[in-house]
Amino acid sequence: MTAPVTVPFEVQYHECDMQGVVFNAHYYTWADVASTALWRAVRGGYDQLLADGLDTVVVASGCRYRAPARWQDRLEATVDVVRVGTTSFTAATTFRRAGELIAEVTVTYVFVARGGDRPIEPPAELRDALVRRIVVRED
Repeated sequence: MTAPVTVPFEVQYHECDMQGVVFNAHYYTWADVASTALWRAVRGGYDQLLADGLDTVVVASGCRYRAPARWQDRLEATVDVVRVGTTSFTAATTFRRAGELIAEVTVTYVFVARGGDRPIEPPAELRDALVRRIVVRED
């Protein structure tokens, strides 16, 4: 099993809504930042994926909110691969505050040729690297 990819965040004032709670869309932004860290672990960075003539597009996403996060909370985002298909994979990013589960963002990506829009199979080595990172999660 590979080491988890974890990224720390501190909630900024401008990320909170009028109720003083993190505005929901920020979790998607943070999940995207965490996915960048995942690509560094899997491929040396997203730039390497692009240099290989590949890209990804998002085909589905969702967020499950469990508890509010507020200004200056220190969160830890852990991103895992939870499914790998023929042309796609799904990553789940959990957000925790001092161990407490705050939210989970799930994003499904499809591989395409760089500049393209049709699903393609990634090289076997890349698919295998993602498969090695699969983590089975409990609800």
